[in-house]
Amino acid sequence: TGGLILLDSEGNSAAAWTFAKLIEHWGRKHAHAVYVPYIRRKNSSGVIEYLYKNPVMLGEGSDFNKFLSAFYHGIIIYDPGSKLFINDKGNYQTKARNQFRMKITELNVLYNEFSIETLS
Repeated sequence: TGGLILLDSEGNSAAAWTFAKLIEHWGRKHAHAVYVPYIRRKNSSGVIEYLYKNPVMLGEGSDFNKFLSAFYHGIIIYDPGSKLFINDKGNYQTKARNQFRMKITELNVLYNEFSIETLS
């Protein structure tokens, strides 16, 4: 029945995530993960191009306790944001983009097995 709650200065809930939803999302997204570094650039025609690089990072086997521990120790932080777009009716619409972020150099704390591999 618990969760993570973001409180404002008066103690009111500004955002909340139930442990059930976080556990479901965490297991689906992070059980087996590959992190690929890249460079994003615009070419001379203004088209966005991506260059994917080596080495890649492989994370295998994680559990929600690793996420909570990293959050508790300040390794994972909350990064609020909004996505602004024009919907099908031509009106501006916003969508909350609640994300948790961490330094790429600390990803290993989230996994039972973590390796750095060069792909050919």
